[in-house]
Amino acid sequence: MAKGAPLGVFPLVYVICETLNPTNCAQATATVTVKPYVIDAVNDQVRASSKTGGTVLAVLANDLFAGVRATTASVRLSLVSLTPAANGITLDLTDGSVHVVPKTNSGTYKLVYSICEITSAANCDQATATLDLSGK
Repeated sequence: MAKGAPLGVFPLVYVICETLNPTNCAQATATVTVKPYVIDAVNDQVRASSKTGGTVLAVLANDLFAGVRATTASVRLSLVSLTPAANGITLDLTDGSVHVVPKTNSGTYKLVYSICEITSAANCDQATATLDLSGK
């Protein structure tokens, strides 16, 4: 199948004939199944300082797209939710890094994100990054 072929099951009917006796032929059907790439967003955990802040995590570091590390060149990254809400925590959609502003409230935060195949927006997976901002 060519790159970009639609997903689904496709029958391929073919005929083979004997070289020395071209009227001796048989027909068969091969079935080709085109499946989406496997996307695996993997949960993350990190303990970081809420006082100093900085880049605390790269959520794509352990995620896979088609068997290789996912990057923003191969998947579309989006923030689903951050619980509890916090202005000092952001997910950079260009590279998957999670940033914490210095002096963000201490606590445990759940950042849920989604990665989707760029060429097939319905092919997605979600994961949760648990941020333990202990305040140290």
